[in-house]
Order: sequence, then structure tokens, then C-alpha cells
Amino acid sequence: ETPKETMASWRVEVAVYDLSMGMARQLAPQLLGMDIELIPHTGVIVYGEEFFFGGGIQHMPHASFASSHMPPVKILQMGETEIPREVFLDFLEEIRPRFTMQTYDLIRNNCNNFSNEVVGFLTGRSVPAEIVDLPHRVFSSPIGQMLRPMVEQTQASLQSSGAVPGFPPSALGQGPASSAPPPASWASAPPASWGTTSAAAVPGGATSEPPASWATPASAAGQPSGSGGGSSAASASRPPPKTPPSPLDPTIDVVSRATSYFERQGKPLLAAEASVVPTVLKQLTMLSGHHTSSASPPTGAAPSDSPPKSSSASVSSVPSSVLLSPLELETLRRLGDAVTQSSTVPPNSFAVLAKILEVWPSRGVRKSKAHFLALCLLRLLVLQPSAYSYMIQEGDSRKSCLELVVSELEHTKQPEGAPPGSLAAHAMLLATLANMFALPSGTAFLSSPPIQSRVLDSALRDLHLAAPGAQDVRATAAALIHNFTLSLSLSPGATLPEEATLIACGALQCIGDETSSVAVLRRLLTAGQLLHKFGAQARDLMLSLGLDAELGGLDDGPAVSASEDVRECLGYVRELLST
Repeated sequence: ETPKETMASWRVEVAVYDLSMGMARQLAPQLLGMDIELIPHTGVIVYGEEFFFGGGIQHMPHASFASSHMPPVKILQMGETEIPREVFLDFLEEIRPRFTMQTYDLIRNNCNNFSNEVVGFLTGRSVPAEIVDLPHRVFSSPIGQMLRPMVEQTQASLQSSGAVPGFPPSALGQGPASSAPPPASWASAPPASWGTTSAAAVPGGATSEPPASWATPASAAGQPSGSGGGSSAASASRPPPKTPPSPLDPTIDVVSRATSYFERQGKPLLAAEASVVPTVLKQLTMLSGHHTSSASPPTGAAPSDSPPKSSSASVSSVPSSVLLSPLELETLRRLGDAVTQSSTVPPNSFAVLAKILEVWPSRGVRKSKAHFLALCLLRLLVLQPSAYSYMIQEGDSRKSCLELVVSELEHTKQPEGAPPGSLAAHAMLLATLANMFALPSGTAFLSSPPIQSRVLDSALRDLHLAAPGAQDVRATAAALIHNFTLSLSLSPGATLPEEATLIACGALQCIGDETSSVAVLRRLLTAGQLLHKFGAQARDLMLSLGLDAELGGLDDGPAVSASEDVRECLGYVRELLST
């Protein structure tokens, strides 16, 4: 497992084995009158190991399991997770009493039920029903009764094998000699590695600000599996569930392979993790001067659907020590429901978030904290199609909320010694803008001439930010630039857009100096999309500027050595540059 920087994303796979050793496929058509491919045993591959239920919850390297027991018949790609290993082990500790040798049931509580529960926790997805439900179908049939003794014997060998380490009873995954306590529950407080602030800076004594993890559409990619990512917005993505690369069939030319690869990755990289919303709402409620119980309007009061006319009017409507009115807090609550449950977005959501961004820093709230919390919600709000009808709501002296974000990004230059909280908030600015490319309305807003150059210039600047701890900012800037690239187009007979030239230089210049494998992968994906979309024009530009030589700096760098995904993408970029 590659060490994490602050927050990482790991590929989640399900290894499927055939406990019938091929007998089910041979006998099922004659005896059952239906085709059955296999009798499945499954294990979940994540964090560089395979976790499975056999004589209790067990784990070992996948290659070791396959060599000592049986090879898998297939590997299912279930997506990716940003949940840290420590949190996952805490989850396994909680469910361990339900998955023991004594509770094992071949039909009702087996390895596939365990895998399904684990995959659900890590990704929110399910193991295919044909796998989870098959044991009941098979063992209720005549052939199932015949196969059952053999299957039980195979399962028993897995349970009793000394080569398969079980979890120690009090410290899952920490080794028998470890005296470390189990990790804190994920639900009670985010792991400290996610955070960027001290306990004194967070009301209630929490030691960290919540992350804005990245998630992507199923066909995209943006973060190396098992590699160190950034925290907050930079862990872009649960980046995409990884699509297997095209087979290296000698009958398929290299250009076709590379083209197929970048077609699969041609989706925006999005920061869509919403599990932090309750924590964000609690923090905003406390900072606003209200107790949590006062977050709803008085009984009988209806939430207003009109935005406050100005910052001063909103502030003067409540006591000076209170930064949001009860109706504004109700708007935040409804917004939390909207972004987590896909309900209707309150029309004045942008105005309330703009107030937090613009007014709170002048009222004694640390700017980086106010911005981080507000942008955690705003990055999710811009993913909601219903939000864009309210996007441009100009008051007498107020810019629209999103124009405020663009202006903040443009004019905020992180100094060499920028504090972690400031860097986290800045990464969230980039993540919010990157998310806008998920919908045509957001893409149109960012592609308008007054906005496009401001955002792109700022993102290219942040792509090379050298401040200590700025890898999150660089990785998130790379995601924003990648999404920008996907929005570019070329009319027949037209020359390469100026924006494509700027992006090509920014994506590849000094790429060998980048230490974050997440940022490197996204920059390579951007270069590949330029080559894929604009063909010879992009290739000739990159070669004339000597950008192909920049790739040589990656060969011995940490990003390539640490990530198979980076190596794969680098190979395809080189193929397109050399043909």
C-alpha cells in the first residue's frame, strides 16, 4: 500500500472464485435445466489486501490467496473508496461478531454476504445479485445437494488454513502484538489525517475539518489506485471506478489502444462526496451563534424563498452576535437535504452561502474556515440541476455567489508559508469550479469569455504552487484544468484554440517535478485528452515546444514508481505523441 499524503482513494475489487471447480458449469444444464457458471466464493480486494469471510473475517495479499487456494475466475471492478484503512478496520471490528465460524451459514450468511456488506460500506454499491443469491438457488436444487459436501469441504480448508491470518480480537489489522486501540468510529469524528486545523480552531473540540472527497462518473479516472492522494477536494474523486485497459493485442494498433483509453476517461472529475454534510451544517450552526436546536425557524414560520437583498440587511435583522437568521439556518438545513437526498434546492441557497463567504470573515470568523465550510456545500450545490435557475441573483451591491468564487480564486495567491487551513479552503474553491463542469449550465457559465480566462489562468497558476503542503491544491487545480479541456472543441478547418495551447504547456511543463501521483495522473490525462480531441495539431504543438521531453522527467520519479495508473496513462500519452 502506498503511503497516503492526507487523503487517498483506493480501488475496490471483488475476486470471484469457483468452489465447484468447474462442476457446476458441466452438470447444471442437465440436472437443473439452467446454466450456472460457478459456485461463487468472493473476497474484497482493497488497500493492497484481500478481505474475506472464512472461519471469521480474514485477510491476506490477493496473490497469496490465489496461489495457496485457487485462482479467481474473474475480478469485478466495484469503484473506488476514500474511506481510510483505519476506518474500514473499525467497521470490520463492529461487524466481526456476525461473521464468525459459529455464525457461518452456507446459504444465509456466507462469504458473498460479507463481501456485499463490505462493498456497500466502501462504495455504496452491491455485489451483483446473481452472485449473492446463487447459493440459495443452487443448494435448494438436486445438484446443490450433491455439490454441497464438496463446497463445505473447500470452505473448511479456507477456515482452517494456517496461511490465512485472522484479525486479532481487539485491534483489527494491527497485528497480534499490537496494543493500539481500535480506530475511532468514522461516524463520531473524522480521522485526524483528514484535517487541517487545530482543536482550538474548531468549535466542539473536533481536531479536523471534514474532507471534500472526489467522486467521478463510472467511466472517468483521476486518482491512482492505492496511491497517496490529497485530502479535501484534491482527493478528486472517488475517482472513477477504473475501466480495464484495452488488451495489448498485437492486431490492435497503438493509436487505437490510446484512443480507446482516453475515450473511456473522458468524463469530468467531480468532488461529490456528501457524507461530510451533517458535520459541515453543525459547524456552521455553531459558528453562526445559534445552538443546534435553533437551526429551524419558529413554529408556523415558513422558510423564505427570496434571497436577502444585501449583506447589511441580512446582518441587521438578527442580534449582532448572530451571523445567520433562523430562516437562513433553515435554508442551510434544506440545502443539506437537497445535496444528500436529491430534493428541491432552496432558491436562496446561493445567497446564504455568499453571505458566509463574504460577510463572516468581517464578523470575526476565520476566513479560511468560513470559506472551507461554505464551499463544502457549494461544491455539492452546483451539481444539482435545479440550482442553476437561481445561480445569477444579483443584489444591489452583491455579486452572484459563483462570481464571488471566481473573484476569490483569481485574487488569492497562496504565499510560501500559507497555513494548512488556507490551502484547504483554496483547494475547495478549485473543487467547486471543477464540479460546475458536471452540467451544461455550469459549463456554459465557466466557458463565457469574461470568466473562462480568469479561471483558467488561476488554475494554471495553482498547478505549479510550490508552498509546503500544497499538493492538494495542485491536484485539484489539475482536475479543474482536465475538466476545462473536456469542454473545448475545434470547428472543422479551425486552428487549435488558444486555451488548448495554454493547457498543453501547463499540463506538461515541469511535470517531472511533481511529487503527487494524483496531480501527475490528472495532468497526463489532460495532455492525453488534448491529443485525443485535437489530433495532429496538438501533437505538433507539444513536439515543437519540446513538451515530449518533459515526460522523461517522470521515468525515475516517485509518481511513476508508486502508481500503475500513472505508468499506464504515461504510456498512452507517449503513444499518441509518437504516431
